[in-house]
Amino acid sequence: MLTPDEVRALDNRYAILFIRGAKPVMDLKYDLMKHPAIGHTVDGGGPPYIHHQKKPETWLSGAALFAPEANTEKEETEHEPSEEQ
Repeated sequence: MLTPDEVRALDNRYAILFIRGAKPVMDLKYDLMKHPAIGHTVDGGGPPYIHHQKKPETWLSGAALFAPEANTEKEETEHEPSEEQ
C-alpha cells in the first residue's frame, strides 16, 4: 500500500486503477495522442462534435460496437418531445 503522500509523488505517467473486489493495479497511462482514431477528435485535427448535426463525410462507417442488437426501436428521451403532446 502507498500513503497519500507517496501517491501524490508518483510520476504522472502512472495511473492506479481501483476495481471493486480486486487488488489495486498500477500501470502506465495510455497516450491518447497515439490512438489510431485520434484524427477524429478536435485534439487530432478533426471537426468538433455538435449534437444532432449532419454527419460529416469523414464519419466512421460500420455498426455501433456496444449497441444492444435485440432492441432496435428508437427510445424516447427527455430531449425528444413525444407526438402525443
